[in-house]
Amino acid sequence: MKKKKLVILGSTGSIGTQTLDIVREHPQQFKIVGLTAYNNVEKLINKLRNSSQKAVCLIDESKASQLKAPSTTAIFTGEEGLKTIATLDSDLLINALVGTSGLIPTLEAIRKGITIGLANKETLVLAGDIVMREAAKHQTTIIPIDSEHSALLPIAEIGKRQKSAI
Repeated sequence: MKKKKLVILGSTGSIGTQTLDIVREHPQQFKIVGLTAYNNVEKLINKLRNSSQKAVCLIDESKASQLKAPSTTAIFTGEEGLKTIATLDSDLLINALVGTSGLIPTLEAIRKGITIGLANKETLVLAGDIVMREAAKHQTTIIPIDSEHSALLPIAEIGKRQKSAI
């Protein structure tokens, strides 16, 4: 079985940590190719010890000098680095970022046809129509992975059925 390649945006938070736990429990099914963190250098370094990703991004550029990674791991910083990590060759992008920072990398990944596991509700609050239109255009799947998003999924399906009945 081919391993699914994952990128985790927001790897040091709750959703990112839980995703990494699942990957550790099923190493034959998943491979981490990219991780990001906003500014928690220590947590990110700890995660680097426990996985074999090929790239990381520390969004807070002022802390970048503190980040030490294996020589086989590319280090990126800032918003541009975040976009680079989001568009790595992967099967699934987990967007567990906080706030508005999740929108641009989500759109970038959608345009590359990467399936999105979305825990960043602000992406949909800010630009739900744009995100969904881009996902349809690029035939990209968006999977809600947080409780608030999952609760809305049945409502969205009901809405689709009501529109088609009109």
